[in-house]
Amino acid sequence: MTTNPKNNPSVQTKTVEIDRIEGYRYGTIIKLEKNTQTVWVNYSGNPFKKDLKATIANNKLTYDDLKKAMETTAVIKLIFDDRHPEKPMITDLFYSFLENETVPPTESQTETLHINADQLVLEAKKEIIIKCGDAFIKLKSDGNQLVIEADNIRSSASETNRIRGGNVLLN
Repeated sequence: MTTNPKNNPSVQTKTVEIDRIEGYRYGTIIKLEKNTQTVWVNYSGNPFKKDLKATIANNKLTYDDLKKAMETTAVIKLIFDDRHPEKPMITDLFYSFLENETVPPTESQTETLHINADQLVLEAKKEIIIKCGDAFIKLKSDGNQLVIEADNIRSSASETNRIRGGNVLLN
């Protein structure tokens, strides 16, 4: 506790040190004010437990982009001015590529999804399953299991193909 600025010892204010944020966080747009272009966001781990006014760090984002992101609760990527958690800046929007069964596909939708990035992170609380036909890859959240199942599994390498583990069982 520190005394107030007027040095009145009977009134004390509490000084709270806020941890700076390294890197980025993901969140959602909560409210968008068209007349002032004000965007209110929230993100996981927000220490203030309230919606925060955000600035737009990507000049390619339009009002319509932001409105669509709010209406669809699209994930947004945030960085922070001076790494301060109360000063979020929107850098990108992420839309789901999953179709809503009640909405028919449009002509602009394609049968192929191509993602080109330096890094792609898929994160789930319980498990991630990648499935095609009867074949699938499953990752469990406890980190103890990676399951790969298919009629035939092929592994190849132009150099050494290593299999490591506490025990390796073949047939």
